[in-house]
Amino acid sequence: MRIISGSHKSRKISPPKNLPVRPTTDMAKEALFNILDNNFNLDEIVVLD
Repeated sequence: MRIISGSHKSRKISPPKNLPVRPTTDMAKEALFNILDNNFNLDEIVVLD
C-alpha cells in the first residue's frame, strides 16, 4: 500500500501478513479523496485512509 498525499506522500506501508485484507488501489483512493476535497474543506484535518 502507498500513502497518496500529505506530508508522507509516496511512502509505502505493509499490512501484517496474517491480516486478511485486500488493499484499495491507488486510483480508487485518489478518486475518493478528489471527490471529498471538492465537497469539504480538508486542509485543516488529519486523515488516515
